[in-house]
Amino acid sequence: MKKRLGFLVLALFLVLPFTVHAANQLDFTCQDADASGNITCTVTYNFDESKDSAVVTLTEQGGATVVTDSIKSAGSTWTVAGTPSAANKVWTVNLTSPGASGEGELFQFTYTPSGLEGCSVLITLENLTKTVTPPTADKTTCKIVDGVYYDNDGNEVTKEVYEEKCAKNPKTGSTLPYVALASLVIIAGGAYVATKDKAKMYKI
Repeated sequence: MKKRLGFLVLALFLVLPFTVHAANQLDFTCQDADASGNITCTVTYNFDESKDSAVVTLTEQGGATVVTDSIKSAGSTWTVAGTPSAANKVWTVNLTSPGASGEGELFQFTYTPSGLEGCSVLITLENLTKTVTPPTADKTTCKIVDGVYYDNDGNEVTKEVYEEKCAKNPKTGSTLPYVALASLVIIAGGAYVATKDKAKMYKI
């Protein structure tokens, strides 16, 4: 009886339709800095459901400045509604669409890096966030800025990836120099003990 019930439950599970929804995603791409040092970025999305409106905020951090009037529509799917406004270094961007889902472009904006530590623009859409940081000249320096982890290529990464690439050896990410040093210490210690024991034998 129990076996029949188990087969029945398994059959129902296989027959019943089910749908797996991918999580909404937020991302961006940036161009190289222009002659004035300004950087233009395009905010992209991947929605698992149709949306006809969205509100995105751009938060200036570490002296970064969003260029006035630079926020504009990036494609034909989403339109920047009205004129984006800024208050306390936070820009609010209202967007409209006839109903967009899947992948696409939301809008583009231009910002001016400050050259200061922590310079970035935080993009927020509902519970999604992304941090735009200017290219760093020091590609071998691992940093943690405002709780955000960056690897030795200046890319935003998770804490686990940061620890894997940076914590062991911040400059190279390699543990070989430390292993070699530990081996030399062990060998030197062994040689010292052996020499000391041999000297005792000669005294006897």
